[in-house]
Amino acid sequence: MALTGEMLAPKLDIAAEAMCRGELADSQLDAIRTVITKLPAHVDFQQRREAEAAMVDGAKHMDAGRLYRLGTRLHAYLDPDGAAPSDKTTRGRGASCTCTPAATDDSRYAASWTPKPVACCRKSSPH
Repeated sequence: MALTGEMLAPKLDIAAEAMCRGELADSQLDAIRTVITKLPAHVDFQQRREAEAAMVDGAKHMDAGRLYRLGTRLHAYLDPDGAAPSDKTTRGRGASCTCTPAATDDSRYAASWTPKPVACCRKSSPH
């Protein structure tokens, strides 16, 4: 309901219609809502509707737990790269490489590694 008292359309209209028909349990609706609302912004309206419809259809044969697992697979299909890492998650890992062109030859690059990956490479190196 809007601030003016006007009724608004549901955000998940396919799931809402199924809920009104008694085809969804509350837990199944929660699974659908959780998955669809976590889809990233680049997933367009049509893809969201198709994912919602697939989950509503799956709810006919699955409990909420299995439906959620279906949703996570749909999410992975629609967003195969996952969320972009933030500076916060990458900064503290202690593993990075900075590449710069070598001063003597444009076809070569010099790399500067932090200690963590260097130690890993030394352990796995046969020499």
